[in-house]
Amino acid sequence: MAKFLIVSALAETIGLAIRLLAEGHEVKYYIHEKSEKDCGDGFIEKVDDWREYVDWCDVLFFDDVDQKEKGETAYASGNWYLEVREKYPDKLILGGHPNVARLENDRMFAQEILQQVGVPIVPLQRFTNFQEAKNFVEKNGGGWAIKHNSQVDRDLAGVFFKPEEVIEFLDWLEQNWKELAKGKPVDFVLQQAVKGVEFAVTSFFDGERFRSEFCYLNQEEKKELDGGLGRSTGQMGEIGIVVPNARLFQQTLAKIEPLLREWGYCGFADLNCIVTGPDKVVPLEFTIGRPGYPTLYSISELLDEPVGQFLIRMAQRDPQPIKTREGFVCTLILATGTFPDQHPTRNKTAVVHGLDKTGLRHVWLGEARWEDGKVLGAGDMGYLAVITGSGWSIEEARTKAYDTISQISVTPYEKYRMDIGLRAMEEFPQLAAWRWLS
Repeated sequence: MAKFLIVSALAETIGLAIRLLAEGHEVKYYIHEKSEKDCGDGFIEKVDDWREYVDWCDVLFFDDVDQKEKGETAYASGNWYLEVREKYPDKLILGGHPNVARLENDRMFAQEILQQVGVPIVPLQRFTNFQEAKNFVEKNGGGWAIKHNSQVDRDLAGVFFKPEEVIEFLDWLEQNWKELAKGKPVDFVLQQAVKGVEFAVTSFFDGERFRSEFCYLNQEEKKELDGGLGRSTGQMGEIGIVVPNARLFQQTLAKIEPLLREWGYCGFADLNCIVTGPDKVVPLEFTIGRPGYPTLYSISELLDEPVGQFLIRMAQRDPQPIKTREGFVCTLILATGTFPDQHPTRNKTAVVHGLDKTGLRHVWLGEARWEDGKVLGAGDMGYLAVITGSGWSIEEARTKAYDTISQISVTPYEKYRMDIGLRAMEEFPQLAAWRWLS
């Protein structure tokens, strides 16, 4: 058994920490953001100063990339990684590398890297001025996706396929920026919009090579409401499958392997793409320097070995293949009614019922705490838990996930999408015909 020190920005790995404890490991957990400090209370041991426990731990896990706001209060896993690596050159570290974090935080840099390694990209332009962006669209026409480099609300991004719609949204952003993105710089990109099937690939880089036997292909549902309606969230659920040495991996992520080896990174890497045909894929954005959420739990559902053993083996570059189960995973987000809005107190009043029936085998707690014999909400987002279910088909995986979540209730009420997997059931046959599921 090992000693894990998890250094977290937003407590998104509470469920992982609980699972590691159940597997017999020791875990100490640091949460950086003040609003999330109560997450995991009663479930795990938390510490106020992670540096005091670096010598104690066998594995140090930075579970998020650098937060984009600068200053002493920022979560700076990249700098912290370098600090630890200099003092403890042999320490097993997952995540946190500064160059890798830049691939996620700096969209222009990421696209330039992809182009350099031979992954075709679509036109992309960076702006710090709304009028210049509108002039660009008026001159070039076409559809564009608006994505921000600064840390702002997800509602301030969008994809539009008509130039007049792009300009209208830019007008709206310009008029409301001071209110909606208080104190944040105007810093965004316009990326040419393409129509197709959104599809992502995740693999694990062990410091020397990608573990190509483990390529997790998935389709995310990011909107709040059924049918892809409502506000943008980090995620409301996904459908995924493990495909060894997947074609999508070979044409995208595999090409940055020499760069990650040069940097000495060890951890998860994910690239979200748009598949437009049998031979065309457009890379969109990285999730790297950290695992994606809830993708970490989707992957854990499909592992055929304890998740702690998997993480230790990857950090040690164990050459033995990753053990996985065949089939699909369906992953659901269980939230309070206010999610994805932040509220300083309301989510803390939520009471979760039914975990005595379901257990935690397929339930990964998030913004939750144990107090007075009850599971209560915590944090300020209402991201209570991730529910996973697996099966030989998408339909079977859906059935298992929804059977689990149906046994859980939340006072005053819960929120989750009912249609996770339905779009995949329509689109995965097309992806298979185009040979993207092999």
